[in-house]
Parts: sequence; structure tokens; C-alpha cells
Amino acid sequence: MKMIGFDRRIRLEWLDEVAFYYYKTRESKACADYMYEYLAEEMPGHRTRRNIITIMKRVWTEVPPETEHLRDRGMELLISSNDRNNRLAVHWGLLMAAYPFFRDVVEIIGQSLTMQDEVTLANIYRKTVEQWGERSTVIHALGKLTGSLWQWGVIEKAKTGIYVAEPKLSLSEASQLWLIECLIRTSPEREMQLISAITSAALFPFLINISKDDFIGRDVFELSRQGLNSDMISVNMSN
Repeated sequence: MKMIGFDRRIRLEWLDEVAFYYYKTRESKACADYMYEYLAEEMPGHRTRRNIITIMKRVWTEVPPETEHLRDRGMELLISSNDRNNRLAVHWGLLMAAYPFFRDVVEIIGQSLTMQDEVTLANIYRKTVEQWGERSTVIHALGKLTGSLWQWGVIEKAKTGIYVAEPKLSLSEASQLWLIECLIRTSPEREMQLISAITSAALFPFLINISKDDFIGRDVFELSRQGLNSDMISVNMSN
């Protein structure tokens, strides 16, 4: 059974705090201890705090070996930006890498908002169950995930159980390229049509306005041609 993992509401400032503290110390345990105290006033329950920290550790401090390099480059990008939108983009990319559940759900939400102005939690649940199975943990996790997206300012509650998209967030070129890289790295084939990557529903909160020329000459990306008019993009997995 696939692990959901992302089953608590996570505030954006908590993710920032974890990333910045880990950047200073590079010590996972010290970071966890710091966050345990940092969250004490807002989250007095010990179990809740530990669960929240566990989620964030997988994103920033205790990532799988295959994503350590991705995390380290994301950290440099985050540290170099004082802009909330770009910091969110870095967290978003690493959340996709850490939690397939997160990637699948935000893609479902993005697809729904592409076709209509609003999306219901019931519709998100129905489509998520098709991929993740019908279990009580799915509806619980969806509530926490959509609550997180609302707190991050990428969706708004129209009424109970109904969400609409907020205006798309402008990003630097570096952050846009980062999101495309994370998207490809978390796709099953590690390769996508270029147009599908640039317009991916999984990146629905962000304004992606880069073109093919922006990928040329960058070591991490590899462009190829499929058929007469289909550009494919993949990533160099050694980077």
C-alpha cells in the first residue's frame, strides 16, 4: 500500500524555518529539537508536533539519498531569495519529490481548476481514491493538504468544501526551471513532452512563462525530438 505521509496541515513559515535552520546547522536532530520548541506555543500537543516535524524532515533534513543533491540545490535557491513566491516554489518542488501523494493531489486540483472555476473536496476525493484506494486516511489527509494550500495562498475557500484558485504567482526564471526539474524527476518515465511540462497542472499555482530556449545550454536538462513536432525534455540524473 502506498504511503500517504502528508497528513497534517503545514504552514509555509514552518517550512521556511526548517530550511533556514538546517542550512545553518546541517544537523537533522538539532533541527528537529529546535522545531519541537519553535512549535510549542502554537501546537502544544506533543504527538501533533512530532507528526508535523516528521513530515517536514522528509522534505528538508532526512531526505532519501537519491534526492539529497536536489535538496541541497533547492536550499541554495531558497536562501538566495527573499521572495515568498520563490520560496514556496522550492518547497513545492521538494514536496513533490518527498510525497507522491502531494504531487498527485495537486495535479488533480490543477486539472479540475483548468476545466472549471472551482473544485469541490468531494471531487478531489473521488479522483484521489482512483489512484490511492478508498481508505479513511485519504479523506483525512486531503483535508489537511487542502488546508495547507489555503494557508499558502494558492487556493481560496468559496464555501465549505469548495475551492477556487488564487491568482497565479510570479516566479524568477530559476524557480520556474527548478519546478520543471522537480516535476520531471518525479514523473514515472523521467521524461515529458516539453509543452506538457510547461503547462503541467501539478504546478497550477505558478505562472510558468519560460520557453524551449530557456532550457538550452543548461546541464541538468536534455532536449530531444520525437516525431515531427514534439519536443521532449528529460533531466540528467547524474546532476
